[in-house]
Amino acid sequence: MRIRVIVPITSFSEDYLEDRRKRLSKEALPMTELEFVSVKKGPITIESFYEEELAAIDLLENVKKAEEDGVDAVIIWCSGDPAVHAARELVKIPVVGPGEASFILAALLAHKFTVISPLERDIVRYENMAKILGIESKLASVRPLGITVLGLRSNREKAVERIILLSEKAIKEDGAHAIVLGCLGMFGMAKEVQEKIGIPVIDPGIAALKIAELLVQTGLSFSKLTYPYPPKKES
Repeated sequence: MRIRVIVPITSFSEDYLEDRRKRLSKEALPMTELEFVSVKKGPITIESFYEEELAAIDLLENVKKAEEDGVDAVIIWCSGDPAVHAARELVKIPVVGPGEASFILAALLAHKFTVISPLERDIVRYENMAKILGIESKLASVRPLGITVLGLRSNREKAVERIILLSEKAIKEDGAHAIVLGCLGMFGMAKEVQEKIGIPVIDPGIAALKIAELLVQTGLSFSKLTYPYPPKKES
């Protein structure tokens, strides 16, 4: 199966894209062929609703092209799931958001879960996501690291230490039974954190990959009653 990962930001170099493809491929099924592409026009990082909108147009064009190219599923490489609902209206193939995928998995695995996000402004985004998914009662808390997306990339050791600290607080103070890493800048950190805190820690990139593979294998995609094609406009 072919799965195309679309990165909705412009700060990934070709080498960085290839590094991410190789690392995610280690988690994929042997039959899965992963492709990584990024938007040409958009923000350097997505840390606001405004920046989501800046990424949307080029992102949606990439989603349409993926289906035209015969790709089996698309993953939008951002935990905020920018334009994911609009993308599902455009195509028949599955379009998976890492945020939704990790929330659903966490709700399955645990009574309550906490999201560890980069910034305080992410709290509203993730509380809204839980409401839309109908699992608001499962969300114990959203705890911000106080580290930007670029900061997560540049200082991995500090980020892991902060994630462990906040996760332990979420367990003791918020009643969290699982942790969701709320940014793809934390990709690859989940196993290390899980070993330290002893409860499930979900990497949104891996969650999205596994949901995408499952949908392709089972021949399922998002309902066109929920996500009908956009109406055609008369000129």
